[in-house]
Formats: sequence, structure tokens, C-alpha cells
Amino acid sequence: MKKPSSLLITLIALTCLALFAQLIFFSINSLLNHSVELLISAWPKTATLHSSFLLFPMIHFLCAQLFIYSFFVAILWYLARACGEFFSLTQSRTRWLGIWLWCFSVIAILAANCYLTPTAFFSKLILHDLFDDKLSVGALKWTLIATISSLGGVFLVSLFHSCVSVCKKQNLIRHISALFLMSVMAFCILNNEISLKSNSLPNTLNKQPNVILIGFDALRPDFVGSDSLFGTKTPALNQFLQTAIQFQAASTPLARTTPSWTAILTGLHPLHSHSRGNNLDVATLKLNETLATRLKQAGYETIYATDDRRYNNIDEHFGFDRVIGPPTGANDFLLGSFNDFPLSNLLIPTPLGRWLFPYSYANHGVPETYTPGNFLHLLEVGLPKTDKPIFLAVHFNLTGYPFYWFDSKKATNKIERVRYQEGVQSADKQFAMFMQMLAQKKLLNSALVVVLSDHGITLGLHNDRVISERGYQGNKINTKKIAFSKYSGASEHSSDFRHSYGMDTSFGYGGDILSLKQNHTLLAFKRFGYQGGKPFQVTTAVSLLDVTPTVLDLLHLAPLKQSDGISLKPYLDNSSLSSSAPRAFYFETSFTLAEIENETVSVGKVLKKIIGFYQIDPATGQVILRYKNDQAIRHDREFAIQQGYWLLAQYPSITRIKMVKGADHQLIFKTYQQASYSVLVNLRTGQWTTELKTGFAKQAPLPVLQRQLHELYNF
Repeated sequence: MKKPSSLLITLIALTCLALFAQLIFFSINSLLNHSVELLISAWPKTATLHSSFLLFPMIHFLCAQLFIYSFFVAILWYLARACGEFFSLTQSRTRWLGIWLWCFSVIAILAANCYLTPTAFFSKLILHDLFDDKLSVGALKWTLIATISSLGGVFLVSLFHSCVSVCKKQNLIRHISALFLMSVMAFCILNNEISLKSNSLPNTLNKQPNVILIGFDALRPDFVGSDSLFGTKTPALNQFLQTAIQFQAASTPLARTTPSWTAILTGLHPLHSHSRGNNLDVATLKLNETLATRLKQAGYETIYATDDRRYNNIDEHFGFDRVIGPPTGANDFLLGSFNDFPLSNLLIPTPLGRWLFPYSYANHGVPETYTPGNFLHLLEVGLPKTDKPIFLAVHFNLTGYPFYWFDSKKATNKIERVRYQEGVQSADKQFAMFMQMLAQKKLLNSALVVVLSDHGITLGLHNDRVISERGYQGNKINTKKIAFSKYSGASEHSSDFRHSYGMDTSFGYGGDILSLKQNHTLLAFKRFGYQGGKPFQVTTAVSLLDVTPTVLDLLHLAPLKQSDGISLKPYLDNSSLSSSAPRAFYFETSFTLAEIENETVSVGKVLKKIIGFYQIDPATGQVILRYKNDQAIRHDREFAIQQGYWLLAQYPSITRIKMVKGADHQLIFKTYQQASYSVLVNLRTGQWTTELKTGFAKQAPLPVLQRQLHELYNF
């Protein structure tokens, strides 16, 4: 043991080579997927590497990476030295022992990634490219058992040697330091339990009730409940809904997260709040009055929490005192997404990952390392200890795309519906833990709890759209007008729904005006600590626009000066609204791509398509939609009005492509402009038409629907 430095140099060299290889492979993948090109395109000309929103997070990120790889080398060096001393090995054999430990450690790390994060970049590189998807879960388990057992044996020998050496007072500094550091690291990595009984908040029973909005991303109501589609098991949500006032026909005016939450918090239609898409500049939105600002004026502490902020602009501008969740902005995309390396992937879900990699910890935008418990941990430590009533709005994203997370064992070749269903079931467990946390903190002693989803989603299932081929009234040649990106021409009666997409199927949300499943939302109110109002289900159509007016009415606070919603308080008091005519509901679509309206979404294709659409605010680092692109997108929107069981949808003029014969009789592609057109649907019978002068169309209050739609959107 005369020259122990040779062992250390060998381990450092091996680790540097492995890190260099990781960077090469990952850089090539980023270029192929256009990730770097997207950031360069969005990068503000006035910002530099010294910009505050980038410099300090980048330094923190690099230091964290240096720390974990340094610790990796140090622990292997110590284990090899300790075993070498215990067995009285020569310098050469100790060095080879270190190489053996390094190789087994790398194999264990890669196997753990393939097992726990099969969708991570290097996991897919190994599983798909190297082993051609022939490496089974069983083989991964046995690999982990073999490597970890071997490393565990070495660790036990080293631990025994360290204890003996400390007792004999030999190399005290080295052994005591190693034992201390390993103990601290083990505590930081393994101590990830949520303490539901700690940090209890004061009892606010005699004050205004707490107001708690619990939202789920893209949660379809028909996937919740005892009679849910495909037998989805959601016991916690079922129990809540059975004891609440549930509105079965609730909807959002625009099926995207930011517009929906803006509608919830302001009571304004997206047309009036200007929140008509995700990643818009918050300064352009109409946020003079919100539910949060009104409750803050009434003495509430206002908090918003979410585990994914990439496409969710809700922040302090909406009147919240603070936001709980991963940091947002360009660093979320840069440091969150580009931190897909085998060693850090295993550390991010641990408590240590919260401090080392804050842009990835509890971030659903990085699904490979996201765990539901981590976000609950952020909520637990983030809730204040105060005697004020609390307004807490939480948005869970586990039900949102891509429907997998760390240790979810979700194979990427599973059909989207199955992955979504498993996401809903896991979100139900997360909801149960969250409600338990609120109860332990006494926040439910007196509280108004609203459970909702910001929008729904379509999964390529039949009846995801309100139209079908057999329901058309008129000359069926006119059905060719309907957006072909939603229609493959396959038989509607095929038994294999994975490949039988028809006119009644659709994918995604916010991009198909005839897919009301995208706009259909969960909505239920429950008053804890209140004796009146029996639970029941309301079938009358309502909107997320009604949430703010209802909450303010229940708290006996003045309504907002401007609101497109109405108070649903009569329903909560087991009464009903008096109305002489069916209420009109207006819907519109947002920016969408054919690349995301599919069962399998290619990140590379999506990024390539949206390059140039976004920019980074040089002052805040926020990723926002460029103003010119926002104006262009607005011309491509689809609009609809629903009144009673009649729906009138308006499609814009669009450019289409057809194949024609050229001058030399060769087939060529030619573009042409398709004029705008309308679709009239009877939601009760499923009958529909694009021909507005037929006998079927005359049965509808068509002039009224057209006038109301045109008056609102001014076209």
C-alpha cells in the first residue's frame, strides 16, 4: 500500500471516460431531437450566460454533478482501500479490486435505471438499441441482486475493517470521516417518508373556513367512480364524490391547463381574460380581480401548488402569496430535461435530490424521476403554520401526459389508454395521502373543498367525439370536410380499438372542438364542518367559470365586478337554479399539432414543429409564446356554442393538400384553401350535419346559435 494514489487516479480516469461518453451520447440525442435548437431559437438576444436566471442555477447544477461523481469515486476508493487492508492485498491487486468495484457499480446503476426508469435516455439506449427489447424484467432483477449483493459484501467487509481500525486507533481520520459521510448520505437518500403528523396547523374552526381547490390534469370524469370506464379503481375519489355535491355535466371553455385555471380563478371566459393558451406572457392577461386577490383581502393566506410548471403560467400574478412546486422558466426545460444521466436519475427522487437538483425534484415535467410522494413532501413542508384561514389551490399532474413516472414499471409499448388508466389509479392514491395530510394538519376542521379537473382528454376511444359516420344527416360526401387529422378512415366496428380510429375518435386535448370529452371536467364541492346540504349529483350543465362565483357566495363575500360564471350555491343548499332558457356555453380550441394528436407522440417531431414559436423573457427567464405566433394561432381556432342538447361548431378556413396530375401526367401535390364551415350536432341523438339548410338543421334554434356565437367572437 505504498502508492494508494494510483488507485484513485484509475478510478477518476474511468469515471471521467464514462462521463465523457454519456455527454457525447446525450448531446447527439439532443441534436437529433432538436432540444438544443429549440433553446437557441428561444434564447433572448439581450441575455447572456451571465444572466441571473441562468448563471446561478447552472453553477449549482454543475457543482451538484461534481459532488455526486466525486463522492462516487471517493466511496469506491475507500471500499477498495479498506478491503485491500483487511485482506492484506498488494497495491496491484487493490487497484484491480477498485476496477472490479467500479465495473460492478456501473452495471448496478445502469440496471437500476433500466428497471426503475425504462423511459430515460440511457435506459432506452440499453433496452432498445443494445438488447433489442429482449432484456426482461427478470434479468434486470437478477442483475441487480447479483451486483448489489457483491457490492454489499464488500461494504460489510469494509465496515467491519473500519470499526476494528477505529477501535485500534489506526487511521482514525480516514475511517471516522468515511463512516460519518456514508451515514449522512444514507440518511439523506433513504429518509424519504412523509410525516403526516408533524407541523400541525392551528385549528381555524371559529374563523372563515379554509378554501381548498384540488385539481387534476386531464382527468376524465368517466374514468372515476364505481362504474368507471374499464373498471378504473379510484376508491379515495369515489368516497369523496359520494359525500359531496357532484356536477356531472361540468365543462371548461378551453381544454388547456392555464386557460382552465384562469377561468377557475377569475370566472372569465378565455376570450375576456385573454388566457387562450399555455405559456402566454402573464402581463398580457386580464387579472385585475381573481379569487386569490379577493380572499387575500378577506384575510386569507393564498397558496398555489403544482408539480409541473412548464406549461402552467399560474403564479403570484394571480394573487397568490407564493407558489409551491419546482422552479419554473428556461432552467426547468434546460436543467430539468438535460439532467437525464444514470447516476443523478437514481438520486433525484431522494431527499438529497431536492437540494442537489431542485429543477428535477418533484417535477412531473421530468417523468423519469418524478414520484408522487416527493410532491406531497413539498406540500407538507411548504404549508405555513399560521392562524389565518388558508386558500390553497393544488394542481396534480399524475393524470397528465405521458402517464408514467419513476418506478412505475410502465412499458413504453403499452397503449395510451392503459397507461392513462394506471395514472388515474396512482393519482387516486396520491389524493388519499393528500387528504390525510390535510386532516392531520387540521385544515379540514372547517373547510370548503372543491375537487375538479382542468380539462379532459381523448385517448382514441370510440365516442370520444360527438359525431360518427352513421349519424350524418345529408349527403355523406360532405363529411370529407371534417378534419382528417382526427380520422383515419378505419372501420368504426373493428374490435381492435388501438388500430380502429374513426370519425368518432380523437387524441389529446384543446385541439378538437367536436371532442367534448376534452372539455368535460370533474367538479364536486364538499363543506367540512358544515351540517347543511346533503350529497347528491347534479345533471344540469355548469362550467368551471362558476367556481369563483360559488366560492365567494358561500363565504358571503362580494362577487367579482366582472364574471362570466354564476353561483352554484343553490345546488349546494339542495335547491336548484330558476332559469327559463337553457344556458349557453362557449368553447374554443388552442394551438395544436397533428404530431401530438396521436397515440404515440414523438418528442423530436413536436420540437421540430414548434421551434421558433417560443422565446425566453430575458428579465425573468420564463418561456413564453412569441407575440406574432400568438396572433397567427388565433386565426386557426375552432369555436362552438352549446345550448341545451344542440351544439354548433365553427371551423376556420384552412389550407389543405391534394394529389393531382401535372402537365406531364405525373402526380403532384397541390395546396388549396378550404372555406370555413359549420357543424350542427344534436347531442341527444348523435345526429349531425354540415348542411345548414336541411330539414334536420331546421329542427335546431340555428339562427339563435349563430347569432350568439358570432356576437361573442365577432366573426
